[in-house]
Amino acid sequence: THHPSLLLLLLLLLLSSAPSTTTTSPSSSSSLLPFVSLSLSFASPLPRRSRQPSSGLPSFAPSPSSTTTSTTSSLRCCVRHGMGQPSSKGKGDGKGESPVVDLNHKSLEKFIQETKKGVGLKHIERLDLSRQELAELPPEIGKLLGLKVLTCYDNGLKLIPSEIGKLENLTALGLNENALATVPKELGQLKNLTMLDLRYNRLTTVPDDLGNLVKLKQLYLRFNRLEDIPTTLGNLLELETLSLRNNRLVALPSEISKLTSLTNLDLQHNHLSALIDLGSLANLKSLDAQYNSLTLLPSGLDSLSKLAELHLKYNQVKSLPDELGDLSALVELDLEGNRLSTLPDSLSKLVNLQKLYANRNHFDDLPECISKLSNLEVLMLDRNHLINIDGLAALTTLRMLNVSTNEIVDLPSALKSLSLLRDLDLSSNNITSLEPLVPFTELKALQVFNLSGNELPSIPSELGNIQSLTKLFLHENHLTQIPPEIGNLANVVDLNLDENKLRTLPADLGRMKSLEILNFNQNNLEDLPSEIYLLPLKMFGIDDNPLEKIPINITEGGSQEVFDYLGRRLREMQETSD
Repeated sequence: THHPSLLLLLLLLLLSSAPSTTTTSPSSSSSLLPFVSLSLSFASPLPRRSRQPSSGLPSFAPSPSSTTTSTTSSLRCCVRHGMGQPSSKGKGDGKGESPVVDLNHKSLEKFIQETKKGVGLKHIERLDLSRQELAELPPEIGKLLGLKVLTCYDNGLKLIPSEIGKLENLTALGLNENALATVPKELGQLKNLTMLDLRYNRLTTVPDDLGNLVKLKQLYLRFNRLEDIPTTLGNLLELETLSLRNNRLVALPSEISKLTSLTNLDLQHNHLSALIDLGSLANLKSLDAQYNSLTLLPSGLDSLSKLAELHLKYNQVKSLPDELGDLSALVELDLEGNRLSTLPDSLSKLVNLQKLYANRNHFDDLPECISKLSNLEVLMLDRNHLINIDGLAALTTLRMLNVSTNEIVDLPSALKSLSLLRDLDLSSNNITSLEPLVPFTELKALQVFNLSGNELPSIPSELGNIQSLTKLFLHENHLTQIPPEIGNLANVVDLNLDENKLRTLPADLGRMKSLEILNFNQNNLEDLPSEIYLLPLKMFGIDDNPLEKIPINITEGGSQEVFDYLGRRLREMQETSD
């Protein structure tokens, strides 16, 4: 069994001795167009990781499905002639197909001898060495002078040779998901590089020479161990995406403010206590600084006229600047998990805002500006100290509203007019009545209704009017009965009645033809309606009920035994009635 690095070295040496390709007329069937891609697969008995690249990141990394499963050490070489597709038989015919050789059956030397013109190194433009468990790249990698894309995704690479700096035509370099503690300064010689992916390594520093990559548009350094980044990154004036999440950064160099082409700045999961002035980043569309230690926002935010997403989740911010209201393009604002007790009135100017996450803060009163956000679709206010939510009635475009885990007692009657609402979470409050929402007919889009953890002694029969409901959560209340009109909810899939004081259930439950999950654990039920057997249940929770009218040998058998018993009893009832 040969080590993959040795096989790779052998391949490069043999290719370097092959004759150069002479390009002829494109119409010639035997011509080799000046584009060649080479994929190498070293089979290995060792297990492979299956982690996919994170969303929004380079897509050239191979999918888990490309992993070799053979336990025989082999080298598979694919040389693409032109831009055609591989033939189904794996043999090239000179018409844009991919000849494939498996070195278990044919040596690389013999393959080159049988190829009329061979493959010149200068014509290899793409090399994919992903998922081959390579510990290092050989210095001979520097001979592939025509290489434009080099992918070494998900190996065990610990060393990148300095010769990589000779690949001056390289535009994309993927070294992500390896074991690199350092990268050579020669990376700074790759003057044509537009994408550099170093995420998921062990880097504690990166060379100042990266500042020489003046054509770079995407730089991914996320999931490393960086405590600082070089000031020379301020030279990357064409950079559009800078991802630094999940490092150990305590500060950003002020030179970052020179990156005027930047559209995405990802800083989440670091140790930042402050941000630099970002006012010069006029093209910024997304700023992600969640999971840091920020207490204040930087000045200059009012200049970010293109900013559409601002993520400040889980910091220590106590107040927001008025200039935040000048972010006219803002669509999503995430303030979850901070120490806010008020919001500036200027936020009412955010006419394009569609998503506001203000949950897990210190709001005692609903900020007045929220009621003026006329295009808001998603509003998260859970885990605050709100008592009055009357101002929400004006938000007629809401699709999702979460005010759970507050101190709400009375619901505003105007809440029932939110006709576009699909998901309403009122759980874990002190609500005692749903009468303000009766007759529910205007809530015609509502699909998920969570009323759990309140003080409800009953629910109105009109609840059965919400034909669009698919999930209804009524657990942890004080319900003693359920109205028969609940049977009208033909689209409900999940109904939770746990931890109430129910003594009976209506036979109309059997009309809920879509119900798959029915739970009524911890109630006072002595019997169950036989019509439950008509339901297409996949989960049936009955624990901690007396069920005295069902034989004990049945109840001891569990929910399936009880369900089958209800079926037998229903048939007996039908036979008796006939």
